[in-house]
Formats: sequence, C-alpha cells, structure tokens
Amino acid sequence: YGSYDKQSQSIIVNDRFASGFCYRLTGERLLSNNYRDNNDRTYTNAFANVDYQWGRGNAFFEFQRVDEDLELPGALFIDQVRTDRKQTRFPNDFNDTETEIGRIGTLLDVSHEWQVRAEFTNRRENIDGIITNIRFQQERHTQGFNPRVRGYLPLFNTSVVFGGDLEETDYSILSLFGITNSTQETESIYAQAIIPFDEYITATVGARKAWMDNDIVDSF
Repeated sequence: YGSYDKQSQSIIVNDRFASGFCYRLTGERLLSNNYRDNNDRTYTNAFANVDYQWGRGNAFFEFQRVDEDLELPGALFIDQVRTDRKQTRFPNDFNDTETEIGRIGTLLDVSHEWQVRAEFTNRRENIDGIITNIRFQQERHTQGFNPRVRGYLPLFNTSVVFGGDLEETDYSILSLFGITNSTQETESIYAQAIIPFDEYITATVGARKAWMDNDIVDSF
C-alpha cells in the first residue's frame, strides 16, 4: 500500500508432480488514484502454465490475460498549472486495454546432440478509449509459429541453430478519421553457427532472410 491509494496484490501457486506434470498460476492486481485528477489506474494480470516433461523433452500450454483501465488527465496550459497542477482539461479521457495471449509448444531431444523446438502463439489485443474528447477503438490479432533446430557438429566442433518465423497480424482502428484495416504477413528463415578456434576465441556467424507483405485499406 502506498501514496495516492496505491495498492499492489499478487499471488503465486505452483507445484510439480512425480508423473512429470507441473503447473504455475499467478495473479497480480494494481490500483492507484495517481497524482492527477482523472488518472485512476486499475491493472490485473492472470497467468496459467501447464507443463509436462518426459525423458526426451517437454510440452507446455500457457494462457495470460491482462486488463488495464487508465484514465488520462491530458496536458495543461501554464496558467492552469499555476492555478492547480492536479486538474484535468479532459475529464472523460481514458484508455482501456484487454490482452489475451495463448502459447503452446514442445521441445524434443532427437539425439544427444540435436534438439527440436516449436511454439505457436495466438495474441489478441483490444483498445478502447477517448483522447482529447475523440473516441477511438483498436483491435490487433497476431498469430505466430516459431520452429527451430539446435545441434552440434562434432567434426567441426561447432554449435548450430536453424529456424524460421511465420507471423500474421490483423489490425484495425476506428477513429474520427474513419476505419483503417491492415494485414501484415512475415516469413523468415535463419541460421547461426558458433565456431571455437581455441579455448579463448570463438566466432559467431549467421544469416537471416525475411519476406514481409503489408495490405492496408483505409477510409480514404
């Protein structure tokens, strides 16, 4: 508990079982009136993770939800600062954000020297607010797939990583200026090698190639 009615609460619960399953649950809540008028903040963050491990790898699923409601006091003119620096010119301004993130992934030891890992992420974000008495809404949906292979080449005494990233984001905003919708697709591949010359010097070499496509449609 702190100044301006600030409160912080959190909880963590986790356990691991002999079967290989484990879980982790966390929760966080922040409240504050803050210094300015019309500047209250409420923030909550809930997270859950379930993981299963076996002899040659593991698999996991996790989900997170974040909500933040923030009132926006806005800027003041110098004469208003002299009169009351806590006041607001925009008592109706706010910014509310809702975010949900889901991830699922796995790691597999193919052999003693080679490992495969892959993750899929799904993220949604909605923003609703008023800034300087102008209403707006934003929505963003992002999906990503990230596979990679890590290994060791005994012949060259070299550690290597190969992988790729696939990501698609759909975004829209509704404001005084109309509606804008956009879709961004990104594809990339990469490789990296760590080469030791002796016990003191190593060299890291790598390359990445990416392709990006943007489609944007607005009210104009």
